[in-house]
Amino acid sequence: MHNLFTAKHVPLAARQNLTARQKKQHGAVMVEFAISGLLLITTILALIDLGRIFYIQNTLNKAADNALSLAQKIENLQTETRTLNPSVAAQQAQLNDFTAALDAVEAEANQLLSASLVSPPGTDSAARLLPITIYDKNASGNMILTRDIGILRPGASVKYTDSYGRTQWFAHPTHCNNAAPNCTVPLAASANWDSTIKNEPLVVEIKAQVSTIVGGIIPFLDNATLTGRAIGYREVLPKGAYAESYALPSASTTVVTTSVTTTTSTSTSVTTSVATSATSVPSSSVTTAPPSTSTTTSSAASTGPSTSTTTTVVATSVTSVSSSSTVTTSTTTTSISCASIRRSCYFAGGSYHYNGGACYCAYSG
Repeated sequence: MHNLFTAKHVPLAARQNLTARQKKQHGAVMVEFAISGLLLITTILALIDLGRIFYIQNTLNKAADNALSLAQKIENLQTETRTLNPSVAAQQAQLNDFTAALDAVEAEANQLLSASLVSPPGTDSAARLLPITIYDKNASGNMILTRDIGILRPGASVKYTDSYGRTQWFAHPTHCNNAAPNCTVPLAASANWDSTIKNEPLVVEIKAQVSTIVGGIIPFLDNATLTGRAIGYREVLPKGAYAESYALPSASTTVVTTSVTTTTSTSTSVTTSVATSATSVPSSSVTTAPPSTSTTTSSAASTGPSTSTTTTVVATSVTSVSSSSTVTTSTTTTSISCASIRRSCYFAGGSYHYNGGACYCAYSG
């Protein structure tokens, strides 16, 4: 019975039809695998590109935030350049200080960008910065600066051009530079600069272009342009050009030093008396002792010899040894203002308090 199911008992035509169907099935599997495999590989590469794009986007945002943190407190970035003439040496020096502040803020951003494989403008890299042109003002008109990142003060606008030659503008959100076509409220020449820079925000703008693996297949991923942006206000510190306009009360510390007077007096008196009897002498003789050491007394009787008595007195006196120190009372008054306490407290990391006419600094830990 088993011979009925062997291949030699199957008709030739049936065997040929079976082989043709198997070949067709194998061909269909190959085509399906090619299509599904291509889609699978494209999806994987697209996910890799999207991951890179999200990573670089977060890097740009963080770099912009770091740059803004420095721009909020660095000196010379608040310089009013509208009144500075580059042809005057002293004013050009102030403009150079302003440019140096921009360099420092840009370096702060590039420190993170270079560590995250985002290259400077003009490099042949998969992720590279786009050069940004800043339009600000000086006494000669528009002050044009080409930078790696855009730092917008009130009254400024920025322009950038991508790899396709497309130009885009970004204007300051409150007051902008009228060189930008989309500037609606330019900064007036009569505007008070100290009030403007204090009450209007700073903006840091970073542009980057990312080349992707599947850019030729997925159009929106082809040379994607990414933007990192941070907005914040200048910090008002206890020092520098923007001290508080109100007066702080003062606290005084008085130190009184008093020295006590001590007087010592010593008085000593010593008297020694020595009496000596002399022998009999004639009544007419008188014995006289030296005036400095003795006193002589004579007596005479009507009859018989006379007797003389000599008394010698020696006196010694030591008196009055006195020492005295002068009474001194000094009062030193040191005036420490609450503004000084507040400034010292700020830089020492303490917490400043003012309560009931007294100001003090509290430290944690």
